Amino acid sequence: MSARAKLVYGVGINDANYDVTRYELLNGKRTQVWICPFYSRWASMIQRCYYPPCQLKHPTYLGCSVFEGWHVFSTFKSWMEVQDWHGKELDKDLLSKGNKIYGPETCCFLNRIINSLVRERYIHMGGLPAGVAFYKDRGKFRSRAHCVFTGKKNHLGYFETPHEAHAAWLEFKITQAKTLAAQQTDNRVAKALVCLYESYGAQNV
Repeated sequence: MSARAKLVYGVGINDANYDVTRYELLNGKRTQVWICPFYSRWASMIQRCYYPPCQLKHPTYLGCSVFEGWHVFSTFKSWMEVQDWHGKELDKDLLSKGNKIYGPETCCFLNRIINSLVRERYIHMGGLPAGVAFYKDRGKFRSRAHCVFTGKKNHLGYFETPHEAHAAWLEFKITQAKTLAAQQTDNRVAKALVCLYESYGAQNV
């Protein structure tokens, strides 16, 4: 059986009619110098869902699976070719909260800025809502938010209650989400970004 005919991580079928990787001899060692961007996204997706050592290292992928049609590389590649994918990573979480399946209806491509915006929703400190910390010296709750455009933490003020501090954080994040939404070429991503924090609300207070 040829290397191409072998199943990728026991599931994936690489039916590419070209070499998806290129190697050269560098300093006496066979070194990979190129990998097809379509194949790299596809193989990484298959690995996350079906390769036990990967799931052991990243347990959040436990229980995840891939739409059966995407087990075939060419099917995934055809979908990816019509997406806005350059410089972006495959995501299965933004469009459908709690989603465990990689497929054409649940996946999109996101850049690092959007990924950063999404991740901060889940950061909580000491049982307090996202973006809130209690400062004993002042006896107040401080609100801070990571600015995805500058990479810095913005101080939003001190408040009497965690609810008020969280509301300031939420308003800041909604503004950033709407700014990013206006820049998107994928309407599904734009819509999800607008809803991302508005639906989040202050239920975590």
